[in-house]
Amino acid sequence: RLVRRSSPMAVIHAINSADRVIFGGGTLLQNATSRRSLAYYLAILRYAQLSGKRTELWGNGIGKIKGERSRRAVAKALCACNYVGLRDGVSMARVRLMCRDHELDAPEVVAERDPALDTTCEAYIRYRDKALSHLLSTPAVLEVNTGAISRGYRSTPYPERDVLEIAKRAGLTDLIEIASS
Repeated sequence: RLVRRSSPMAVIHAINSADRVIFGGGTLLQNATSRRSLAYYLAILRYAQLSGKRTELWGNGIGKIKGERSRRAVAKALCACNYVGLRDGVSMARVRLMCRDHELDAPEVVAERDPALDTTCEAYIRYRDKALSHLLSTPAVLEVNTGAISRGYRSTPYPERDVLEIAKRAGLTDLIEIASS
């Protein structure tokens, strides 16, 4: 089942029916381009955490975050994540700095590739298959990000169509479409 981001109740229902919420790549936590975007992703992350769901970031970037309240909210949300995989040193430094500035213990961060950027390399395929196996072993919500298409960065959504087909064949029907126009 595809859940559109413009339907908050559908997103909440999908989160409630999942064991975990995964942000699979991209620079979702930032407010340099839009305060609404940061509020949206923080709301999903915090709702999932407050609902007792496992929250994971896979190969994400952490963008510029303006305002102390926003920086503190992001730091708190990241510290509450079960897994934080970041794609670059700048993002890692931002997390450490935000946590230090707000007297929070920084989460353990793993350096990894952004699955949205290189889907053809052998390492990505191994990572994809491992992640899919893990994802399909428990109820989960899978984010389908089409925002890069609307901005002209990609011509296909990510995860790639083959990932979506594997997930659908395995019975994963809770998909949240994340798109920006």
